[in-house]
Amino acid sequence: MNRHQIIEGAKAGLEVGVRRGDLDLVKTCWDLMHDDERDPQAWITWRLPYIVQVEAFHMLGECARMEATLPDELDTEAAQLKFIKRLALAKKSKDVGALRFMVMNACQDDPLMDIDEFRIYAETVERLKEEPIETVADDLYETVRRELGVHGEYALTALKLLRGRALLGGKLLDRYNNLAAMVMIGSRGLDEDETQKDITKGARRWFTRIGEKRLPRTVELPWYVWGKDTGIGQQALRTWEREHGGETPGMTVGMVAALMHCLETTKTPVSMINYQDGKLRGFAPLDTVWWLDAIRWTLTAADETRKYTPKDQGELWREKIRGQLQEIIENLVEQPDP
Repeated sequence: MNRHQIIEGAKAGLEVGVRRGDLDLVKTCWDLMHDDERDPQAWITWRLPYIVQVEAFHMLGECARMEATLPDELDTEAAQLKFIKRLALAKKSKDVGALRFMVMNACQDDPLMDIDEFRIYAETVERLKEEPIETVADDLYETVRRELGVHGEYALTALKLLRGRALLGGKLLDRYNNLAAMVMIGSRGLDEDETQKDITKGARRWFTRIGEKRLPRTVELPWYVWGKDTGIGQQALRTWEREHGGETPGMTVGMVAALMHCLETTKTPVSMINYQDGKLRGFAPLDTVWWLDAIRWTLTAADETRKYTPKDQGELWREKIRGQLQEIIENLVEQPDP
């Protein structure tokens, strides 16, 4: 494994550590990135708000506040690391990417369009077919601020951060996520008191999980940090197809990639998510409502033969395919750099 692959794994692993509430993995990946000769600061500064959106929507107010104070910080790296640790400890609210996925993949059945959060974002995406994202982002900002009644410094600072990111450019899906998060601030708000309480509880959850009070320590990078979007992950999928592709009829490498992403790379401990049926009872910032729907849609769409239900795919993943991919990735990681 070469240095590029290590840093690629560290960048992906930092997000996995946040996602799983694993402070040991966060520390390991942070240290690896900062040991590299290339300064990771620009990447961290650009990527961090995106990580917050897709992993812990309710932390956007904290993120915006942290970003606003960075110019006054004597040690920017220390301020960012402190925030990332708090982000890892917080519960996960994973609906920004899921809402974007559900709308953009034409999941607009009539019952969903009756839900304001879904409908407003669907209408926003529809406008993007004819209008530039900059215009849509500015209009959405005003809609959320005035018509949906978002007030207060905490939520408005987050709203401004999201609008600014949508205007700056970058990957198109990231910009679409910015707009989804803006809609969610309008429908759910941001609760500073509840967020602060959750971060405090998060430290207790971490100590309970590891069974002792200690500082984060360095660990080996686990195999699952190299997901389908990394070089090693892509090589592993090609190897799986070559070595195991014919063992399970109808199981394609595309399905395996979807399983790898949905059930391993983006896996989050159940104890860290507030799953709620907000479609029935309303939405709160800490709730996760759309995430499981998005996973089911992804796995269903990946099976072009319609041979396996999402439940069937999950069982195959746990009982067979996960172990195969783990072995392949661990072998790739152990190979010396040629």
